Amino acid sequence: MEQNSSIQINKVKYSENAGKISIEFSKTADGHIAEYSGVFDEPAEPEFYNALSSLLDPVLKILEFNPKEFKERIHPYGVTYKHKKDGDMMAIISSKLDIDETQIAINTPIRSCGESQEDENKTSCFDQETIDKLKNLLHQTENYLKGKRAQMSLFEQDGNESKKDEDPFRDNPPQTPTHPPIDWQETIDNMSPHA
Repeated sequence: MEQNSSIQINKVKYSENAGKISIEFSKTADGHIAEYSGVFDEPAEPEFYNALSSLLDPVLKILEFNPKEFKERIHPYGVTYKHKKDGDMMAIISSKLDIDETQIAINTPIRSCGESQEDENKTSCFDQETIDKLKNLLHQTENYLKGKRAQMSLFEQDGNESKKDEDPFRDNPPQTPTHPPIDWQETIDNMSPHA
């Protein structure tokens, strides 16, 4: 019997200080929904972190912060997604704002990612560029849940990671021991039975 399943990301958060990724998601399998949450300490692929940091410009724009003054002080760290029954998705982008020696959490207002909104409700919708960035973060988070994580090199040279496709035995192939062929029938015939 073929199982029909899908994953829906509800919240993703990255704690840089702790080096942990928190994910809340629901999984639908054959019409049954199960809610999951997890905290992971395995590093993600660089695309995950890039997707999260790409939300900086939308945060600045939505919160009407001057980029010259705030670009170095705001750090997006998470998104909460709300999936509506009509297929529309809404989101809140969470960021940290550096103030003196500490940080405070700030959120964008919840906005729609749908394209069905009327022009008069334009302030309640993300622009297309932000929608694409939010969807990319969803995709990268799904990849993380499916096991696509940062790969550590087993063969490091001078502190640099070697290429994934590089053959570590290219210059020094392992030597295969050579033995004369074994005549298994003769070996079996010469075995003595247990007394």
